[in-house]
Amino acid sequence: MWISDRLRGYRNNFDCYLRKGIIVRSWDGFIFYVRHRTSDLYAICCEEVYELENWFKPFANGVVVDVGAYIGTYTVRAMYSADLVIAIEPLPYNFRILQTNIRLNLHIKSS
Repeated sequence: MWISDRLRGYRNNFDCYLRKGIIVRSWDGFIFYVRHRTSDLYAICCEEVYELENWFKPFANGVVVDVGAYIGTYTVRAMYSADLVIAIEPLPYNFRILQTNIRLNLHIKSS
């Protein structure tokens, strides 16, 4: 059983355990910086796993537009395969974390 299966429904309790921001590797090998006292960790390991596994299939010769990119859950995966990724995040604090997560995953895109 995946940890995400055990944590569904426990979002608030799950996130409160982080005392500081940490870098984690997602279930599919991407790297994310997650902030303490936010839903970042829940978003990475639990919230959209089904959608990412079954529905999100960016084409190698296409453009992906991620509106409301948050911390890059979809953006970093799309930049691995799409020709161009446009990530739009209006909140400055989330945008800074999005930039960090893109930088953390640039080595995947270049290899």
